[in-house]
Amino acid sequence: MSETRVPAWQPVLSGDEAGVARRAVGDIAAALASGGASLDHDLADGAAGVALLFGYRARITGETGHAAMAAALLDRAADRVARAPTSPSLFHGFTGVAWAADHLRGLAGDADPACNDEIDAAVDAALRCPAGVPGFDLVTGLVGLGVYALERADRPLARRCVDRVVARLAATARRMPGGPAGSEGGPQHRPAAQAVWTAPDRPDRLDLGLAHGIPGVIALLARCASGSAEAAACSRATAATARDLLDGAVGWLLAQWRPGAGFPPRIVGGRPAPRRRAGWCYGDAAVALALIQASRVGEPAWRSAGLGIARASAARPACEAGVRDASLCHGAAALGLIYQRLYHATGDPLLRDAARRWVLRMLAYRSDRHELAPSAGFYLATREAPRAVPGLMNGAAGIGLVLLAATTEIAPDWDRALLLSGG
Repeated sequence: MSETRVPAWQPVLSGDEAGVARRAVGDIAAALASGGASLDHDLADGAAGVALLFGYRARITGETGHAAMAAALLDRAADRVARAPTSPSLFHGFTGVAWAADHLRGLAGDADPACNDEIDAAVDAALRCPAGVPGFDLVTGLVGLGVYALERADRPLARRCVDRVVARLAATARRMPGGPAGSEGGPQHRPAAQAVWTAPDRPDRLDLGLAHGIPGVIALLARCASGSAEAAACSRATAATARDLLDGAVGWLLAQWRPGAGFPPRIVGGRPAPRRRAGWCYGDAAVALALIQASRVGEPAWRSAGLGIARASAARPACEAGVRDASLCHGAAALGLIYQRLYHATGDPLLRDAARRWVLRMLAYRSDRHELAPSAGFYLATREAPRAVPGLMNGAAGIGLVLLAATTEIAPDWDRALLLSGG
């Protein structure tokens, strides 16, 4: 299959729909600007993640007030980390704050590669300590540190961190003989020695989500492997190791796909768990995007498989997705953004239509209830009651960023931290 990609970022909303979305972004920014002092530091739900919204607003509008707000939020996040040291976790620790600061400086054309050299050293120290990184995943573990280091791969110590991450992934991979190349009627892949990873405290649990599981490893390895656009950031040995692991991980993943059922969120004790709500953290659309990213190492069959999975996911009725709110982690914003990325990666109009539908569905979740005003009427669905959340992954900032992506020609490259782009 020849590769088709949309060369420049294109918004999926226009006219009155785009106007409604832009007004919602303005309301979100106004609500968040008044509540920044109470935020914690982190990328997932704290000041670092909210800063991304204001940084992108500044890039799009040119308004210095948005840039000043982004800088103030990053300063607040850095101060909190300095006063109460945290783990190296990308989503909840100090690397997420550093990643956001680096990314926004680059977005503003004010890059300062040396500014996070001390963070690079801290990450390197954590990777040299066997107990320094508790797991393998994107949110708290090795994959997240790899994302941080790849963003700074022009710095020697950050490149060494990439090498260490891939080496640790190789050392902790469970190798299994290659089985069938896929289920009957499903995506096919040549037999190979398969590779999987498990959390240290749950060796019986294989996770198939982008946030905590093997698809996240695949998306990171795809950026490091021989043949990828970013392989130059790695040593030859690291790129070769990443490619070998990538072959094994993709082989295992494709063997888990089932016609009509897709991918389970996890396999526990050899038994697939029931499908849960679709989103960024779990779901076929995110897995499809990881496969398409991986195919860029020169594996067109992976692209074909990913596109087929993406199209099947997009055709599924919204009522089957289990989505209950507008959030970026596991709500409508996640699917709106992922389908935008899938459309730009493939040029498939079906995926563009899916992106538009989910962005509009995200807007439809907005409430005018007074008690939800701190997040401009967008809320997180919980078992107890709807909750107003300001942050990136579960709150208004992430929703605002997805709306900006849907209405402007500025690519949402902040989603590199979510492994939705890069390479």
